[in-house]
Amino acid sequence: MANPDIGLIVCPCCDFAGAHVRQTAKGRAYIVCDDCSSQTFARGSVSDASIRRRMLPIAAVPVQPDPAPDAPPEKKPKKRTAAAVSPAPTSEPKTGGFGNWLNL
Repeated sequence: MANPDIGLIVCPCCDFAGAHVRQTAKGRAYIVCDDCSSQTFARGSVSDASIRRRMLPIAAVPVQPDPAPDAPPEKKPKKRTAAAVSPAPTSEPKTGGFGNWLNL
C-alpha cells in the first residue's frame, strides 16, 4: 500500500510545482514527482525538517470547487428570408453515366 500524501512541494529535479510529499514507515518525509518520476528521500533529521518546512500541507491546499454545469444556450428560431430559400430544382438532362456512351 502506498504511503498517503502529507503535502505538496516544488520538485527539486524538474521544478514541477505539484510534487507530492509522503512519509516513510520510519516517519521521514520524501518527495515523489509524477512529472519526472523522481523520488527524493530525507536520510536525516535536517533534510526531513527542510522538506517539511518547504512543503504546503494537504490541509492547507485549497480545494477547487466543481464548476457549475453550463446551461445550454437558448435556441432562437431562425427567420426565413427569400435569400435563404434555395431555388427550385430545374429539369436539365443529366450528363455522364453508363448510358451516355450509347448516345441515348
